[in-house]
Amino acid sequence: MILVGAYHVQILAVVGFVAVWLTAYQILALLFAQLARGSLAAWSLSIFGIAAIYLRKPHALVRFVQFVFPLVGAAVATYWLGRMQPPPITGLPTIKYTNSGFAAVLTLILGAPRIIGAFRELRYPLWGEARFIDRVARGQSSIAFTTVGRAYIRQRFDATPEEFVRIVRRRQSPLASGTHL
Repeated sequence: MILVGAYHVQILAVVGFVAVWLTAYQILALLFAQLARGSLAAWSLSIFGIAAIYLRKPHALVRFVQFVFPLVGAAVATYWLGRMQPPPITGLPTIKYTNSGFAAVLTLILGAPRIIGAFRELRYPLWGEARFIDRVARGQSSIAFTTVGRAYIRQRFDATPEEFVRIVRRRQSPLASGTHL
């Protein structure tokens, strides 16, 4: 327990709320990624979660649902956990909206990278083959290709997924041919 002014913060309870939020968010993001199944090429697996890689730009409504519903669902899961458990921060006023405020603040903090990324994509949209190659090249994690992605790589690049990842992620060495020492 940490004392911050008049408030007592239960560290284990806060960690539990964050774990529930992250778990609910990832499960819902996986479920809603299936909405654009026809263009779903791969799953990027990393320590920060699972991200979908698409070949084509999904419909605007599908993208909106994929963005908003996991955030709202994680907030609702956190809200209901807060109603069943003692509050993670004692000393807060016991009003009707304390749990919803805590869930909203947690969602804004943990969803900030997703929100910032969405605004960045609005400013610099990149779709199609260029986005597919960019997402595979930037990923430092493992990638699991779907059947659509495997067929696309075979047809477009005449390579296996493993060869494609190795080629796209190849880094230039300082002693590569054509460079000056």
